[in-house]
Amino acid sequence: ARPRNNFPPLLWLNACGRWGIYYRNKRTPFHADRATAERMRLKFLDDPTCKPAPEREAGLTLAEALAAYSRHAAKRYAKRPEMLYRFERVRTAALSIHGATSVGAFRGRALRDVRDVLVGESPPLSRRYINHLIQSLKTAFTWLVAEELAPPDTLTALRAVRAMSAGEGGMELPRPSPADPKAVAATLPCLSPMIADMVRIQQATGMRPGEVCRMRRCEVSTSP
Repeated sequence: ARPRNNFPPLLWLNACGRWGIYYRNKRTPFHADRATAERMRLKFLDDPTCKPAPEREAGLTLAEALAAYSRHAAKRYAKRPEMLYRFERVRTAALSIHGATSVGAFRGRALRDVRDVLVGESPPLSRRYINHLIQSLKTAFTWLVAEELAPPDTLTALRAVRAMSAGEGGMELPRPSPADPKAVAATLPCLSPMIADMVRIQQATGMRPGEVCRMRRCEVSTSP
């Protein structure tokens, strides 16, 4: 059998910018300064029963926690810039009033405070867009809890805040109406043959643009 690796664990940099080690199937963070973290690592290996700084992770501020998620989101949503824009917008609103708040103390009342900031913006935002922004902040906390950067009960408290219904805040936008058939007929001669055919299919079937683009030849029947 391959001999067991008995080398002491080395330092690694976690998502929050702190150096730590992976020891006995558990992540143990130490310090943001590598030299200080190295001294703490040696002391920890001499006495593994001491807990150097897990409590510090729970004491992260909201600004530090959201900065860690921002680095993660920049990689995950590299091809979806609208997701990054939503998060950065709600992050700015959250840090304007709760930037120094502990991530463990950010709960339902604090989330409603952030929502009130978005509702009071000028020009006003639509109610549905505000709900999307708040949902992106909840998604950030889902990742923070999974990475053990926030206590699990914070996510439960945030999920208990329901989305705003009509009349509770934000601007109500009218539902989009169908295009004028006369305007569509006048536009068809100016389109390429393929795009014009796609428009005619949408008129006849009510398909969405994405559904027309995904349609394949094998899905169209030509039999009587």
